[in-house]
Amino acid sequence: MIKSIILLLGISMNVMANPIFAKADTPNNFLVCPEGQCNDADKVAPIYAVPANVLAQTLHEIFLAQPRTVFIEQHDYQAAHYVQRTKWFRFPDDIWLQVVSVSENTSTLYLYSKARYGYYDFNVNKERVLQWLSLLDSTLGK
Repeated sequence: MIKSIILLLGISMNVMANPIFAKADTPNNFLVCPEGQCNDADKVAPIYAVPANVLAQTLHEIFLAQPRTVFIEQHDYQAAHYVQRTKWFRFPDDIWLQVVSVSENTSTLYLYSKARYGYYDFNVNKERVLQWLSLLDSTLGK
């Protein structure tokens, strides 16, 4: 099942219409989008020199290797939904990932991490996303 989910993530589509990646007005979230795709992105997603299915599979493995992180479902618009619980109080933070093809051998991503509860998260979501992207760079040899 996971293999089919990961393969679906590589399908190019109009992510701009995806309500999952609509950034909240609160400081408890962090959004990464390809250049020019989101007006309110916190970080521009790089273009990776790997096909979309490789990027999606690598990210899936990185995410699930993190403590207290589970894969929830393949969501509407082909975005994968994960939840990581906070270390001390076990509050759920939702993480959505969508990998898109740029060309046959390159891809990029949309990644959004948001606290489900509360207003301020002490930069937990920002630190999570930046750490996971750093792990991705290390894994891909960037």
